[in-house]
This record gives sequence, C-alpha cells and structure tokens, in this order.
Amino acid sequence: MVAPAIPRNFIPSELFAITVHFSKLWASNKIAIKQQPGWLSDRELVLLTQKETKQFTAIIHRYEKILLLYIAVSGCERKSAGELLQDIFVNAYVYLNEYDHSIPFSSWIYRLAHKEIDERLNNLPAKREDNESGSPYEPMVERITNTLPDCQHYTLTQIITAVKQLEGKYRDVMVLKYAEQKSSPEISDILEISPHTVESLTLYAEDKISAYLANI
Repeated sequence: MVAPAIPRNFIPSELFAITVHFSKLWASNKIAIKQQPGWLSDRELVLLTQKETKQFTAIIHRYEKILLLYIAVSGCERKSAGELLQDIFVNAYVYLNEYDHSIPFSSWIYRLAHKEIDERLNNLPAKREDNESGSPYEPMVERITNTLPDCQHYTLTQIITAVKQLEGKYRDVMVLKYAEQKSSPEISDILEISPHTVESLTLYAEDKISAYLANI
C-alpha cells in the first residue's frame, strides 16, 4: 500500500533539502544518472538506519539518481520529478521499519516508487519528454535493439514510440527489464506478480513492439 500524503513539516529537513537539490539538478540536466557505490550492503545500511534514522541520508544518496532515472523513463515530466522523488523517499522513511528483509531492499523501494509513479500518472497525466535525443530512454532503446532482431533497422524515435504505445503493465515490465536491468525475480518482487507472469508480459510486450514496428 502506498503511504498516505505526509505533511511537508513532517519531512526531516535534511531529507527535504537533498531531494529538492537533486530534483533541481535533474530538471536542469546537470547531473549524470548513475549509482554511487557504497561500502555497506543494502541490508547493512537498512539495519543501521533502523537504529539511527539520521543514516537515512545514505539511502537517499544511494538511490536518488537511479530513482530519478526510473521516474523519467516511466513518463513523468522533469519539473515534477523532484516532488515525486520526495514522496518516494518520505514513504520509504515512514515505512522503513516495516520493510520485509526477505526481499531485496532495492525491490522494496522500487515497489514504492512504482506505486507512487502509477498513482501520479493516473491522477495527473504527464506529458512525455519531447526531445528524445539524449533522453533517459536511450539506454533502454539500445538494449531492446540488441535483444530484438527485428528492431535493428528502426530509428531511436520509432522504438521509443513503440515502447510508449504499450499498455501500462507491459510498459512497466519493459522499463524495469531494459531500462533498470532488473531480473525476473526482482520485477516479480517490485510489481508483486509471479515470475511466470513477468515472463509472459515481457514476451507479449516484445511481440507488440515488433508488430508495431513492422507496420510503420
């Protein structure tokens, strides 16, 4: 369940400052999106944060950029990315003690992100990025092109359009698989569906992309 709206004055000041700072950089194209390595594993970091909440900033530093990428390829506008990122981290902060250690922490926080993004897109439909060149879609498109033989003769814009026309549940799987490079078990955890369903959705989405491109 997605956490209820949290009053802004509840948000720890350092958490709010960091999310605002990175959302402004993302909106102005001034950051490269890549994960920064840390010396603690996710499990160790979560256990530490559950004892010392101030350590939550380390979780933010580890996940802010990859979550911004996920927000971007999911179809949200840059100008709303910061607010959405803030909501994701606030929910993670509030519900951290309820985190189930039987699943990877990355799957848990992606699940929160997915639900927040899905709710945002359903309630406040956002325009996609108009300029696809240099957009976060490019790495995903390159991986799709390398995986699907039928895609090799189409342009970047054509493949992006093919991905965008997919129904939400199929696009979600493609974004997680090709943009986030998540495995089927990880996608299963994030979307709360069976691994078999993940494989079925992926195959269907790939077939739909190929069929769409064949009719261009």
